[in-house]
Amino acid sequence: MKYEEFENMIGKKVVVITQDNEEFTGILTNIYYKVDTLQVEDEIELHIDKVYVAFPFSDIKDIIEIKEEILGLRTHESEGFNNFFKIVQEAAKQRNCVFFLCNAENNYKVINNIECQDLFGWLIPENVASLFINDYMFFNESDDWVDYMLFAEWTEENDSIIIKFVKY
Repeated sequence: MKYEEFENMIGKKVVVITQDNEEFTGILTNIYYKVDTLQVEDEIELHIDKVYVAFPFSDIKDIIEIKEEILGLRTHESEGFNNFFKIVQEAAKQRNCVFFLCNAENNYKVINNIECQDLFGWLIPENVASLFINDYMFFNESDDWVDYMLFAEWTEENDSIIIKFVKY
């Protein structure tokens, strides 16, 4: 990897994938050039929870930015849809999960700049979401994740949008 490939990700949440296909999720905080360290090559620094971990460039296979406001989406969507997706993610968070969108289904309605639709995708527990992200972003979901697939259906009750996760 070269610095230019990820310089715009410094300060952002990322998944670092090593040459051994290990995945580490954290904030990309810094870069250290070999002349500034005792190492033989440049390194990045990743803040994971309360620990800072250094990765030599040669150990890095890929770095994928995780956009918090659209975590669970592979594409950029309209503001109205992102507003709705935040509601879906909040419902998923109440279950200690993250919802990853496969496709939008039916039941479309716009309410106060919120584009509501029933959605189909994966409801992944937070503790394994970092394992799923790379496969998801590259459309490479294996059958190992099929049990997590379901619908996120919405209804409007008392001027609120309610999300229910339903397995068919």
